[in-house]
Amino acid sequence: MHILILPSEEFLPEHSPTSGIFQYQQASILAKTGNKIGIISISQSFTIYLLVKYILLGLVGKKGEGNYNNSIFTLSRILLYKLFYPKKYLRTEILDEIPVYRINGFYYTEPTESNMAFSWVKAGLTAYKQYIKQNGTPDIIHAHNAVYAGILANRIKEKYGVKYIITEHSSDMFNDRIQDQKLQQHIRAAYSHADGLNAVSEQFAEHLNNKYSGLHFDVLHNVLDPYLLSKATLKEQRPVDAFQFIIIAQLKPIKNHIALIDAFEILTAQHANAVLQIGGDGELEETLKSYVENKKSVKDKISFLGYLNRDTVIDHLSKADCLVLTSHSETFGVVVIEAMLFGKPVVVTKCGGPENIVHDEVGEVCENTPSAIAAAMLRIIVNYNNYKPAGIRKYAIDNFGDKTFLNNVNKLYNKALRNAA
Repeated sequence: MHILILPSEEFLPEHSPTSGIFQYQQASILAKTGNKIGIISISQSFTIYLLVKYILLGLVGKKGEGNYNNSIFTLSRILLYKLFYPKKYLRTEILDEIPVYRINGFYYTEPTESNMAFSWVKAGLTAYKQYIKQNGTPDIIHAHNAVYAGILANRIKEKYGVKYIITEHSSDMFNDRIQDQKLQQHIRAAYSHADGLNAVSEQFAEHLNNKYSGLHFDVLHNVLDPYLLSKATLKEQRPVDAFQFIIIAQLKPIKNHIALIDAFEILTAQHANAVLQIGGDGELEETLKSYVENKKSVKDKISFLGYLNRDTVIDHLSKADCLVLTSHSETFGVVVIEAMLFGKPVVVTKCGGPENIVHDEVGEVCENTPSAIAAAMLRIIVNYNNYKPAGIRKYAIDNFGDKTFLNNVNKLYNKALRNAA
């Protein structure tokens, strides 16, 4: 089967190597089983308004800022190429034998949610035209998120007749953050014309089914990273030193690290022999470090690990005793199943996706308050010998491994193509 994957975020760009990682994992699994896979990755820079503005300013000797800090000739050439020769900003590469088409698009007006859809789709259509010229027409398109990949897939279907499915991951859709009514119309059209709709967790699918009456979302869980699957090992023995809790998440408000730090302080008053490692980077790094510094009783028991790549994730998960995820909301929570792959029990808050994948034999689900989180962490310590690492690992692989993913996604592709026929 020829499958074209459309991520809504950039696909493994140099400046953000984890962007598009879920799509990469799925693409790799699909490619290894004999499918023909392609990927289109879209970014955007420059606007007509600012290019014209800084070209005119250049005529009177003034310089632009950032990307616009170029000569009049350079800015004029960018404007000309962006308007009339967009293929100049298309490049291709082969990643693990998968062709990746990268195009840098162009804002025609000041960026808004709906205006970005127009320019994003326009760039995507340019890339798609080149893709099919060199690779042939795909049997099906798999768009990840309606904004903006699903909207592009809908336009491709209108113009070329190619069927598509959408898998929704977006926390914006889960938390109803998209308010632009014009963009909502585009989303509804993309969903309505799709040949299959999915969300990454049961609760997310239920939310979308309730929000978009007349449509039906199935569940297509995220898949375990094949690289982690090949490297993960089990630690059968009980902790001999301090009990190691770990959280791996971006340092931003939605991940709710403050509640976890407060919970850890409550926990150590009852069980002093514990440590907390915080993996990840982000906007709240200095705020969180200052917050911990003021927690005199636990500041020496909490460490910040910084950004973790896949190899350092493996190292820290293999040494930890329990993963904790205290988010306000999650559409799925991939790090939870990654911890299970190492046989680790987990503590998750009721935040969307994770409570659907955690049960008593693999960990604790609790309310999102410091006292409830602390109580759940203490139960993990007290009952640690009851958790069976091999059983936790087996649960993760059986439900979220590549074989299960392939079985589920192939059913969705075949269903979409049958319905289309």
